[in-house]
Amino acid sequence: MKPLEKLADHMRTDWDRRVGHDYRFWMGEGHLDDVQMWKSGATDFAAIAAGVKVGSSAVALEIGCGVGRMLKAAAEQYSRVIGVDISRLAIDKARELVGTTAKIDLVTGSGVDLSPVESGSIDFVWSFAALACMPVPVIAAYLLEMKRVLKPTGIARVQLYLGQEMVVHEHDTLHLRSFAPENFKKAVNLAGFDCVVISQADIAEEGSQELGLKNCIIGLVPARQSSVTAHEVAQALLPQGESRGAEQVNPAALEAWMALNYAEALADNGEAHKAKQAVDYVVAHCQSATIDTQDILSRVLAKASQGLVEQVAAQPIPYASEEAFYSGNLEVLKARFPAVYAAVLAPSDADASHVSVQGTRDGAVIWSGSTCLDHAEKPKAAGEAWAKRTLLEQRFGKAAHVMVIGFGAGYHLEALLAEMKVPVSCCEADLCVFQKALRVRDLRSLFAKLEHLVVGREISSSEIPTGAELLVRPQSAIISARFVEGAKASFYSRRGFSELHPKIAVLGPLHGGTLP
Repeated sequence: MKPLEKLADHMRTDWDRRVGHDYRFWMGEGHLDDVQMWKSGATDFAAIAAGVKVGSSAVALEIGCGVGRMLKAAAEQYSRVIGVDISRLAIDKARELVGTTAKIDLVTGSGVDLSPVESGSIDFVWSFAALACMPVPVIAAYLLEMKRVLKPTGIARVQLYLGQEMVVHEHDTLHLRSFAPENFKKAVNLAGFDCVVISQADIAEEGSQELGLKNCIIGLVPARQSSVTAHEVAQALLPQGESRGAEQVNPAALEAWMALNYAEALADNGEAHKAKQAVDYVVAHCQSATIDTQDILSRVLAKASQGLVEQVAAQPIPYASEEAFYSGNLEVLKARFPAVYAAVLAPSDADASHVSVQGTRDGAVIWSGSTCLDHAEKPKAAGEAWAKRTLLEQRFGKAAHVMVIGFGAGYHLEALLAEMKVPVSCCEADLCVFQKALRVRDLRSLFAKLEHLVVGREISSSEIPTGAELLVRPQSAIISARFVEGAKASFYSRRGFSELHPKIAVLGPLHGGTLP
């Protein structure tokens, strides 16, 4: 698969996931109902199409149409409207929402071209709140394709951001890209366009004057033939290229922050179930970023989770008897991790009242207070999604060992072990949680595959293998924050020393004296 096709495949995965969670939030400008979504679509289309004069038989095309938010308004002015989006789920939802009409064609695009559209067949092409979230090589490819499909008399309008260049991870499909005005003009000229800024406004009150960052609607008019490649256009847009370092901008951070703020708004509106779905979405798909959003997550859980726990308790799904698994799990635990076995059986006066169990169709899940340590409804699927999301991070792809903080009922560990080709270890802060897990699930196969297991105590730096990466479950970051900070300190101190290669220089006396 070519690099551009890989980027497109990554975009499709990201947006299918988001639409599957909540189409109105991710593709409908965050509106809570369809009426407001259609209203905002009409307003935004009027803004981007202002002053565009077309004939009665004109054809329009939207790049990144999502679930069709702007298509209804466009269909009122054009004889035919084509909506293209990379997300299959978005196009399916658009067909459901827009309904059957001869004036609107919906197309699942490749993410790198407009191949279903005939050259020189479009009068007006636009993109609103879509191009700015795409990787730069994809934006460049679309600029060339816009030139190809437009009639010589056609017009293009794009909404994006000009000002200081923004450092964004190449695989980030949510953060806004921003381009230096001179670089953007050079890129569109290479693609065969002349451009003019139709409107512009500061994107925020704070910091916008310093950065000169503008939210712009830009008009593009075909002006010349172009024989350049998408790579050349991309280099003109962003001469230094996009960052591939996840340490600079975490691709999951903004997604987690947006989803949790949405969850809090839902909880405030009394929509506890939808709020918990948004929290579960973050837990399953944005785990690497949840530490940064700890305060928001804590508030949302406090507002929404208790009501959901009461709902589940009112209609519990049975799970297997606690004694059905306990003896078998202890037998394997004794053989593989005798220190943990001894801790489990040692007399203790610890209060376990905060730990509870609920049944799901996949099996039992464990709660610590109002926080589900797995997934309240689909722990197996959520564990698998979490594991796959983890493997997308570059640091885990190169790791020689993965140390997971948080055991829960073990679904996520089983999924991770199935995906990883390197040893996986686990550290669980709460002995009561682990003791409950032994009683409600068959963990023998999991114990056999784990490399190392630490329960109920801090992990020492000597227990962390060279080349290991730390993977913190978001639930653990919330309910065991102090434990997690201690584990991180041990981990990074261990890794730091292992990667140091010091050299010692010995200096002789200066002028017959001694050195201080």
